Amino acid sequence: MGRLRYKGYTGDVDFSEEDNCFCGKVLGLRSDCIIYEGDSVSSLRRDFEEGIEHYLQHCKEQGIEPEKPYSGKLILRITPDLHGEAAEKAASLGISLNEFIFRHSVQIFYDSVVRKDLQLALREENRQEEVEFLFTGITRILISLLKTNLNSRSCSVMS
Repeated sequence: MGRLRYKGYTGDVDFSEEDNCFCGKVLGLRSDCIIYEGDSVSSLRRDFEEGIEHYLQHCKEQGIEPEKPYSGKLILRITPDLHGEAAEKAASLGISLNEFIFRHSVQIFYDSVVRKDLQLALREENRQEEVEFLFTGITRILISLLKTNLNSRSCSVMS
């Protein structure tokens, strides 16, 4: 239905017909759970933010590190053959397997989300010049992200 964001945490928004209220849960937590509810969007948001504040305060009082929703690490299970093919391709490009997968993930995101949205806008609005301008701009941004990622993770690039 929707998303709420606060202090790096993201929560989903749903509606319970049974309870006649909005409700949700903070996403991406593995061992902790933060849930919230409200009879309006503003009360839902308030309960969401209070839940996160309470969680952070509890962690501080207990002297434990609050769980981060996403670490930036992703464990991917693939067949040994595909793993080998990807590693060989990455090596032939002179990059790490991690960088190879990152680049392809950005390309998949671009193809499945960005391009799709822009093509829809093009069909709906029939403003080809504006959409082509957006395509060019987004392509430049993605290339910049790839270059930044490559430079900031020089230790992951093979020499």
